[in-house]
Amino acid sequence: MPESFDHIVVIDTGGTSAKRILKKLRALGVASVLVSAARIEINENTKGAIIAGNGIVLKASQDAENEILMFPVPLLALGTNAEAVLRSVGGEIESVAFEKRAAHVDFYESILFSDLTEGDRYFERLTNIRLPDGAVSIAGAEGYVSAYQFTNKPLYGAFFSVESNDPDGLKMLDNFARMICKCEYVWNMESFLSRAVSKIESLFPSSYAAVACSGGLMSTVSFLIANRALGQRAECVIVDTGLLPKDETELAQKAIYEASKRSATILDAKEETFFKLKGVTNAREKRDIVYKIIHEKIKEHTDHSILAPFIGDYFPTSGLFRDEVRALGKLLGLSEAFLSRRPFPGGGLAVRISGEVTQEKAEILKNADHVFEHEIRLSGLDKKLWQYYASMITSDAGAFIILHALLNDDHVGGYAYRLPYDVIEKTVMRTMELCPDTEGILYDVSGRWAPLFSL
Repeated sequence: MPESFDHIVVIDTGGTSAKRILKKLRALGVASVLVSAARIEINENTKGAIIAGNGIVLKASQDAENEILMFPVPLLALGTNAEAVLRSVGGEIESVAFEKRAAHVDFYESILFSDLTEGDRYFERLTNIRLPDGAVSIAGAEGYVSAYQFTNKPLYGAFFSVESNDPDGLKMLDNFARMICKCEYVWNMESFLSRAVSKIESLFPSSYAAVACSGGLMSTVSFLIANRALGQRAECVIVDTGLLPKDETELAQKAIYEASKRSATILDAKEETFFKLKGVTNAREKRDIVYKIIHEKIKEHTDHSILAPFIGDYFPTSGLFRDEVRALGKLLGLSEAFLSRRPFPGGGLAVRISGEVTQEKAEILKNADHVFEHEIRLSGLDKKLWQYYASMITSDAGAFIILHALLNDDHVGGYAYRLPYDVIEKTVMRTMELCPDTEGILYDVSGRWAPLFSL
């Protein structure tokens, strides 16, 4: 729902930097929406656009370049995207000056760089360019143009990107949003909540709605928003597929009641879930089956509209980062303990079990995951880690539990955390006691993580 605010569109051309730009804009109080360069969408509330990323999508699609250049709003291209945009409007790339290093940048007179200090910036690549008519240099590095703008339209390009801890980069984004795009700083969770409530009220002026809830943070907050908008006309429905974490249903019921004085409806779907997962080994197919079961179970229960992200209907927390949802949950009365819980995939434990899913495997993994979570929390590492969980692989030798602990959600794959040995040792001992049929327990140090959808 950020698109209902006056906002800036962040066009993602690949990599992870576009997401970082989005977060920085929202931290400034500017509503922003992430879109792919392959499928750009703007509306009457779009006040500007920033192109960020590694430029792969632009290089592969001439249509994307053309669409971007026809934008009716101010546009800022960063990094290699500035090169692609410049080439599309008649500029020439004559040679590569240098790659993958920092260089001192001098800023010239431009509203984009107002109040920025000169200093070193990192360049993935800086090229020797010839500017087309109508474009002027607004920054230089080692005798080369490092940023440009057009005098006849609000089009800007900077060959450097905004780094993670970069106050000057943040100021550049601030200048673009506030002084060039004329965005108001109205993005915060109080304003989001107000608009989300109004949106639901308009969608359901007199009817009822059932909110599909997994017990996780996103869906629980979504129900609480719907409850604020509709009161008794909103029903929280938790479908127990047998694939939720241990004690998840009970914890969710408690959190929902404490925050809203409402009780959740629990529907048992364990038997049909494991029956329909027989013989299924593909993770995406498993997830789709679980989603379909949840949807059908709620449809059997009620003829009201269903709010669920996996069926394409409006879902109140869509488009928010997890830290924003936590802030929203705090406003809605959820406890700190509930808000700090780890994310969980919408397909549940099914997508964390290799091969066919059975009730026996799910119980083993549920117990192992619960032990691991307990030890992580006991050690205090839950405040530091981004994600931690157990998964299961099966082979002819038997079932093996794999422990995962990751840092840094800005990185595509995450970084494997070096868990203290005593945490691993306690987890292994307790897991082997609870799950004697497990052949062994491994720790994943690859840092890879498949970003599955969570409820």
